[in-house]
Amino acid sequence: MKILVTGAAGFLGSNFVKWLLSDKCQEIDPQLVVGLDLLRPNGNYLNLQNLVDEQRFDFVRGDIRDSRLVGSLISHHRPDVLVNFANAECSESDPLAHVKNNIEGVQVLIDAASSVCKKFIQVSSILEDERVPVCKSNLENPPNRYLASKLAADSLVRAAVLESDLPALIFVPGSAHGPAQFPDYPIPSIITALLRGQRFESGSKTKQLMFHCDQVSSALSCLLLGGENGGSYTLSNKLAKTVSEFELISEIARLLGLESKHKAIEEKPLENRTWLNELKFKCVGELGWKPSEDPGRLLAETVQWYVENSEWLESLQCGDYLNSYRDRPNKKESQAG
Repeated sequence: MKILVTGAAGFLGSNFVKWLLSDKCQEIDPQLVVGLDLLRPNGNYLNLQNLVDEQRFDFVRGDIRDSRLVGSLISHHRPDVLVNFANAECSESDPLAHVKNNIEGVQVLIDAASSVCKKFIQVSSILEDERVPVCKSNLENPPNRYLASKLAADSLVRAAVLESDLPALIFVPGSAHGPAQFPDYPIPSIITALLRGQRFESGSKTKQLMFHCDQVSSALSCLLLGGENGGSYTLSNKLAKTVSEFELISEIARLLGLESKHKAIEEKPLENRTWLNELKFKCVGELGWKPSEDPGRLLAETVQWYVENSEWLESLQCGDYLNSYRDRPNKKESQAG
């Protein structure tokens, strides 16, 4: 199987690429994995540097909106599956980045993949924004442009399934944790703040302990081999341990060997996610997938990774990671034709 992964240098994308090419992946033995990433703003080539000698992996720096590049890559490699992780938020320098990437870029991928790929998987990030409460009304009436652009991207995929028989499905993993995640996300932000001695006033509301990126990759591997065309799949919250924010911070502090210096404040409980059924989301568990690892052990692995990789964090803070592709060891790169 040949797989094209777009957004391959981001958190979930890079961990999925490494999963596919590791002994952890028992379901699939890929012949070739091609990674495409613009390396802006969230792509980090350092996340892929340990694959420099992997003969089954090729990396191309480029924009998913570049129809000529995307078309050449697909024509040259003829991937069986395209998995799209590419994701952009608006910024001061480019306030329309989310529209360009999440809408225009997805349409370019759909057009290029439609005549070659046997499956197109859109990895949706509509549930990962901690600033937006998880509820049906926010998906029907998105409160910000970023979420609107992501919903539009998913709609383009659904439309292509109906209009042109695109063999596609949508995967909505929600929030996740693991190595090489930018420190503005919940768990790495807690880890880095605790290491700096920061105090918290944390909520006592119940929230879902996020799945580890390896569990997300394992679920996605199941979708490479199965899943209903046009379906939308998510990870069931019944399969994840629930924990309050207060308990999560306390556990991370314990794993770091630090004294817990925060207090809980009462908050309203989060709305449950039964509304996912109303929106006809399917659970990957229906395909036989189940998380195989203990969530406590995986959280400990995440914490330990950040402790052992302080240089990675420093490269983000000083911006050195932006030069990691330029300074990479020489390797023959993928040719687009």
